[in-house]
Amino acid sequence: MYITEVLVYLQLFNCERYSDDKHPYSLYRKPKQAEDFFKVDLEAEKSGKPAASVLLVPRVHEILALSDKIRLKTPTTASKRVGFEFGRMKTDARKRAGSKKHRNTQLPFIDNTMNHTVPRGWVMPMLAGFRANVDWNLAEGHFAWRIPTDELLDGVIEDLVRVCVTEHRDNNMRPEWVGNRESSYRQCYDKVLLYLARRGKLGIS
Repeated sequence: MYITEVLVYLQLFNCERYSDDKHPYSLYRKPKQAEDFFKVDLEAEKSGKPAASVLLVPRVHEILALSDKIRLKTPTTASKRVGFEFGRMKTDARKRAGSKKHRNTQLPFIDNTMNHTVPRGWVMPMLAGFRANVDWNLAEGHFAWRIPTDELLDGVIEDLVRVCVTEHRDNNMRPEWVGNRESSYRQCYDKVLLYLARRGKLGIS
């Protein structure tokens, strides 16, 4: 995994740059933005100013583990709960998501394997939706999950996968292009936000 991708995943949770109305879809097409943002944060930190990197970097393993858990749950959720044959989906001109090439795909951050590949264009919008679960206050150096991410993942994974399936299938869109659409990120974020609202977990700060 390249460091640029790690920085992209961290920036998906940057609540200073992104909000309920502004979503990080441009990071899919322009991952170098994440490096630039991180450099800006480092300069702020050196100057003694509040810096998002101070809150994000300690969460790197949790975020990467969450991305692997999303990958692991997506194929079964799509096939058994959304009614979409995930394994037959073409991820390129010749290979399918469930082809032999993808047997024993490593999920290093949760020490597991799977027999599918999940397009980055699906993982990013779903992962970014979990930004709604962050209770954030940069001035006070505060970053906390509103509810544990495993509990939240179980509650929202069907809705998140359904967003990606709909964008891909109903809009006749190649699976990797799902991550290039603002609507994918907005819908995933709103699904998480709604789940939290129904459980009275918003408005903590």
